[in-house]
Amino acid sequence: RGKEIMDTEYYRNFMAMVDAGNMTNAAEYLHITQPTLSKQLQLLEKRFETKLVVVARGRRRLHLTEAGEIFYQRAKEICALEDLADDEMATATQEVRGTLRFSISPGRSPRFIQRVLAGFHKEYPHVRFELKEGITSVQQEDLLAGETDLGVCHTMFAPPEQFEFLFTSAESLTVVGAKDLLRQVPKQGASFADLRGMAIAASGSAAAILRQEIGDVQTLFQLVAVCTTKASALAWARTENIAALIPAEAEEEFWPGLDSRRLSGIMLKKAIVRPRNRPLSHTAQVFLHYYASVLAAEKKAEETAASALANAVSTSVRESV
Repeated sequence: RGKEIMDTEYYRNFMAMVDAGNMTNAAEYLHITQPTLSKQLQLLEKRFETKLVVVARGRRRLHLTEAGEIFYQRAKEICALEDLADDEMATATQEVRGTLRFSISPGRSPRFIQRVLAGFHKEYPHVRFELKEGITSVQQEDLLAGETDLGVCHTMFAPPEQFEFLFTSAESLTVVGAKDLLRQVPKQGASFADLRGMAIAASGSAAAILRQEIGDVQTLFQLVAVCTTKASALAWARTENIAALIPAEAEEEFWPGLDSRRLSGIMLKKAIVRPRNRPLSHTAQVFLHYYASVLAAEKKAEETAASALANAVSTSVRESV
């Protein structure tokens, strides 16, 4: 039977509708009217001669039918192939354009945007970004399903048989809180024992380390909350009487008025990761080359700063003598 060929925009809008859970939210996200989105759904169901979604009575939330589940998965694959074709055509014409999609935790997004993506956008203005923020398990699912291209996550939660670690950097388990709260915690060489009796809100990854290193953490300090994200744990730190326990980079800064202490010997590794089951797009390869140049520039700046400090100390010593 001959069937009408549908525009893949319908497929993308259908996925957005399913992800949003209802037409109202999807229409707002897509900046189209709800009747337009409803008409597209009707055309898709007419095209496949079956219902794709149902709405529970008395509720506005959409649910996929069995056929809808199949179509949703295939739509993702079709759209991913279209994106790849666009990217490969851009490669053929030596243009860097298209969409670069990242899986990342909410707590890492601001620094990643400021440190890396803003500069990349300035150099390659035709590249659009999608940042899917979520917990590590969701990040991995999106990467393996082809919904995102690259991830920024802890290596301890990414199975090496499924992911390749492209760049790694160290993070320390860090306690963040009001200055008065951390006054008794040593600025250098702090340990879990130095947090004894303290009220703590831990991020998900920090909580996993606590369970591994301590077991029953309540015997050492009061674990007030375990938060899905680092950002939520840091929000507790602003309440003045609760400290956040999170992974953080050495140069990471926090809200004004908050102090921090890095726990000695508790290190994690953060990485840019890619799924092994899918080749990298040209745009992703260009990004990784750019990211490597950012790391090189940062390392050079650190070495220059360290050399300047050493020279200043040496000069001061000579003058004092």
